Amino acid sequence: MLKPTSSTRKAASVAHDPVWLEVEQIKPFPLAPCDAIYTHAAATVKHLLGKPIPGFAFHYREYGIEFCIADEDRADLGARILSKIKDRAFTDSVVQTGLRACDELLQVAEPFVRSADFSSADLADRYARYLQLLGTSMGYGYLGNLLDYASDDVDNVLLAELEKRVDAKIKDRRAAIETLVALTTPEQLTYPNQEHQEFLRLAVDIFKNKQAKKSLQENETGSASSASLLPSVFSARFPSLAVRIQAHCQKWAWLSFLFVGPSKWTDSYFYGLLKHMAQSGENPADELARLEAQPKNIVAARKKAARTVDDDSYFYAARQLAYLKAMRKDAQVHSYYYLDGFFKYVARQFGLSPTQARFHTSDELIAILRGHQEPDAARANRRFKQCFFSTYRGKIEVVEGQAAAKLAEKVRRPQVVATDQIRGSCACPGTASGTVKVVNTVEEAEKVLPGDILVSYATNPELVSAMRKAAAIVTDMGGLTCHAAIVSRELNIPCVIGTKNATAVLKDGDMVKVNADDGSVMKLA
Repeated sequence: MLKPTSSTRKAASVAHDPVWLEVEQIKPFPLAPCDAIYTHAAATVKHLLGKPIPGFAFHYREYGIEFCIADEDRADLGARILSKIKDRAFTDSVVQTGLRACDELLQVAEPFVRSADFSSADLADRYARYLQLLGTSMGYGYLGNLLDYASDDVDNVLLAELEKRVDAKIKDRRAAIETLVALTTPEQLTYPNQEHQEFLRLAVDIFKNKQAKKSLQENETGSASSASLLPSVFSARFPSLAVRIQAHCQKWAWLSFLFVGPSKWTDSYFYGLLKHMAQSGENPADELARLEAQPKNIVAARKKAARTVDDDSYFYAARQLAYLKAMRKDAQVHSYYYLDGFFKYVARQFGLSPTQARFHTSDELIAILRGHQEPDAARANRRFKQCFFSTYRGKIEVVEGQAAAKLAEKVRRPQVVATDQIRGSCACPGTASGTVKVVNTVEEAEKVLPGDILVSYATNPELVSAMRKAAAIVTDMGGLTCHAAIVSRELNIPCVIGTKNATAVLKDGDMVKVNADDGSVMKLA
């Protein structure tokens, strides 16, 4: 792997300095292993498209980053993808190879939970192999992102092409949107969907036990202390059901881990969901039936839409790349859940905190494990406070302190215009009015109440539980294959994506009307 230059050394001159374009804000986001992802991903993209991604940069302030791309070759990469996906065989190859890379990634990552059982040299070798697979799976699953980044317009280039095809055949706006959604929605189940179905089946079985359901209904958990008692009280009375709840938690806790954890999906979290269902009178069997019928209904809707608009290779690629992107993201999160054991082991062995371990570069961690260099806790602390990591045309650099701040000043950021109306693209049709809750972290997700409008810079798997409560979803970022688009269609709730300014214009408590049919969000008096 390429070695980052020292933060104290002047950057070597290049043909020109890249212009960095902010495309996303993410928190939390550690330096390692994320520093290595995009170097390998760029090589995979070059293999697929004949041209690499020029560069990426992360401006760190503690665990939050501005995620940037080099503002060059975007249109060319988008055009190359559009040309390639005319051939369904190319799309099939990308998806199949990408899914295999995700499976292999998890096979390599799982033993990290037992890091103490390996020698330092073996851990270094495994981590190096893990990084290669992490970047490879990212490269295959990243084509949808590149389409999102190919244009400064609200609509990404693939969505624009698809809308042309639909609008040429259908003049009614709502019918056109429904046709577009039908032709671009994948029928395959994502991991959050699988988890939710398994949880609903568990809830159905628990509610069949009248005493268990009554126990949940009558349990008044008005305080944090009483809420924490629910698992122990329930397990004492219904031990076999409690074992099943615990098993579900252990199987799926990784979904809420994201980059650094900890997982928010504890036993208490799932007991809380069951309690809410029991006390609100929700019937889990109804939602389960809807979800189980969803794949068949998606295919039926697609066949119906194809009678009017040709289900060509572009529509096929849109839904297949969306599915791969979702699976790639979930595989990454699952691997980070396993990798937590690695960072905790490195921290114990070398006198660091887990956060300090994560703010060494991946190459530095490998060198430390192989005995080639010493850990540097002070440097890790400086990087955590502020640093600017970049990989540009094969050159990697980490800059700290004021030098990082100066580089960050040059980042081109989205311009926010004061307005009462926000416009984006429709990911899932429908209308809804409600109270805005701005949610960018899992801690903020707890404030979402049923019927609220969830507004986010960009959603992620940690926010799915909040998204299920929302009456509509609005995001700054994202295109046809983004997380919010996929989840909103699974939930069948209105969603507007790619607004660029929703989180800047809206604040908690604002009343808005979301009209996803025309991609608008209007503030109400």
